[in-house]
Parts: sequence; C-alpha cells; structure tokens
Amino acid sequence: MKFTLQELTKIYDMARDTIDEVMGGDWDSVQEDLSEMHSIQAKVCAMRKSLIDGLDPFSEEEEED
Repeated sequence: MKFTLQELTKIYDMARDTIDEVMGGDWDSVQEDLSEMHSIQAKVCAMRKSLIDGLDPFSEEEEED
C-alpha cells in the first residue's frame, strides 16, 4: 500500500492523538498500546523521509551508503 505525504502525516497525527489519550490511563495497562502507537509513528517517519528524499519507501532493497 502506498501513501502520500499528506496521508502519512494524518496517520502520524492519529497515532499521536491516540498516545495523548492513552497516556491518561494506568501505565501498566497501556504499555502495549503505547508501544504499538510509537511503532506506527516510527514507520511513518521513515516512510515520509523516503518520500521526501525521492526514494521508494516500499522497496525491499537496501540503501547503499
């Protein structure tokens, strides 16, 4: 599935909003939810960077340094 920068930003913002809501709960019961939301944010950041750099974020090929 491919996303535009605007769509990725919306996904990131939705994850951030969910984190903000969940943080008000009991820490022991929300750790797994927070972990999932942070994982989504990290993936979205990597995908946005690839799009901005003009790379295909969905390619399975490794980048050469």
